[in-house]
Amino acid sequence: RQLVDAGCYEEPVPQAYSDAIGRLSDGRAAMLNLGEWIYESALLADGDPVDFFRPPPIDPDLPRSDIVLVYGLAIPADADHPEEAGELLRRLVSREALERGYQTVPRVVLDRRVQPGYLPRHEKGLELFEDAEHLVELWEFAATSPQADIGLDLFTAYLADPDALEALLAAAEDARSGAYGAPGG
Repeated sequence: RQLVDAGCYEEPVPQAYSDAIGRLSDGRAAMLNLGEWIYESALLADGDPVDFFRPPPIDPDLPRSDIVLVYGLAIPADADHPEEAGELLRRLVSREALERGYQTVPRVVLDRRVQPGYLPRHEKGLELFEDAEHLVELWEFAATSPQADIGLDLFTAYLADPDALEALLAAAEDARSGAYGAPGG
């Protein structure tokens, strides 16, 4: 609410990532409240004035939690060839494969075995990750698709009408409990 009250969100709120990236790239926006994937989307160069930072706490009495987007791989429990699948996963997370991947798509690699020649901002992003007290995932990445869509829609609705916060929080809880049941259950 502090960011909304301070006028930090643009009106109207961008409805597509490409619109938000365009606004950041051409100087109409000063900040994008999302992850480091923007580097690949906007094709930003090392000299661009874009960086990672940790915003100040809203409530200093709460533990600091940092949002981390973690992309992972898994083997289905009933895979036809689990040994071969395991070997593929080991190759995909090898130091060499992670370094090659960074050269193709420069995302922060959360593995200190890998030294792909980071851009300075990526090194800073890795340090912020390592210094985090708590790590959390964004709702849309931790939820199934219908719940993720509900969460994104509720956030957009909040930006359009911040005074509707209590009703939107109730709708978020309804979506969560409908998908996952009672808390602790």
